[in-house]
Amino acid sequence: PKPSAFYDLEIFDENAFPLLLREEIPVKPAVPAAPEEKAEQRAGEVAYAKDLSPPPVIAEAEQDEPERADPEPARPGAAPSAPERDWPKPAEQYMFESARQLPHFPEKLNILLLGLDRRDRKGILATGAEIPVEVLRKKPANSDVIIVVQLDLVEKKVRMVSVPRDTKVYVPGRGNRKANAAYAYGREKLAKRVMENFLQVPIHRTVVVDWRGAKHGISLFKGLGLDYMGFSEKELFWHLRKRSFNRGDFRRIERQQQFLRYAGTEFLRLYNESLAGVRSHSMVKKNLLDMAILQGLEVVETDLSFEEINLLAYAFRDYNLNQMTMAQVRGKGGLEGGSEEGGGVYFFRPYRNQTFDEIVARAESNKSE
Repeated sequence: PKPSAFYDLEIFDENAFPLLLREEIPVKPAVPAAPEEKAEQRAGEVAYAKDLSPPPVIAEAEQDEPERADPEPARPGAAPSAPERDWPKPAEQYMFESARQLPHFPEKLNILLLGLDRRDRKGILATGAEIPVEVLRKKPANSDVIIVVQLDLVEKKVRMVSVPRDTKVYVPGRGNRKANAAYAYGREKLAKRVMENFLQVPIHRTVVVDWRGAKHGISLFKGLGLDYMGFSEKELFWHLRKRSFNRGDFRRIERQQQFLRYAGTEFLRLYNESLAGVRSHSMVKKNLLDMAILQGLEVVETDLSFEEINLLAYAFRDYNLNQMTMAQVRGKGGLEGGSEEGGGVYFFRPYRNQTFDEIVARAESNKSE
């Protein structure tokens, strides 16, 4: 038979892939060289060896590292050795480094919600154009809505306490004033300090909403396909703001708390739906929620981040907001500083033992009964 040679084309076993991995190429038989050619080739090799200079001798002290042995030649058909490289970090190290980037919350996260009486009609120029938000936000305003929401990350509970706008509180540097005036004197920084002293609870985050932000928030609520008692956007806005009915501000507080509970329930429902079901549909719902959150953050003043909101939603994804504790500061209203002829300023004077924990404990006790 004619001699032949086989050339491996891949690193796989040539017997397993005879048609793809080897190619039979006929070669001519080797012809023995003549004696004269062998002698001439041998003489050239000797001359070349004499011209080479001996390798330099390196002292032992100068040798930084031992000379590496030549790698063994690879066997025919064997897979080439992988190049040296840094192996990836262990999964535990990746998880630890990622966890360091996540927001860190206390066991009980307290968020102060402030609703301002800064109306958008005050932010309209004579030309009909809106004043830029940055300029409008510098104008003083009262916080007629004051709510402290507590997210208990250990017991997985949500608690909400509202403070009536006319509650008599101590404002540093101003004396006894109405609670809603603290924001006008020192914006959210002073309002946060006043509520911490009044309710004896630390405030970790604040959310400030004015009329314009509330209207945008309701539009986002309706844009997600949600409905509340069949109200239109305008009707829902006035339902949450109006207080010219029986029990005035106290009844308005109850309406606001009920709406916040409903909106939170619907948000968690949509969030859970975005985590389950068909992947394509889930991604669409998750993107819609993310867009709503980002647009909402643009129309409010808050130190809550997008990542924190998503993390809190995941932490309370299984929580039933119908079990949320809702309460408000109790007290008695009356005029102060008047005379026999009348006048004076209306204040809501809170009863004693009105710390946040005491108000919540009393509300939870009444709910259990």
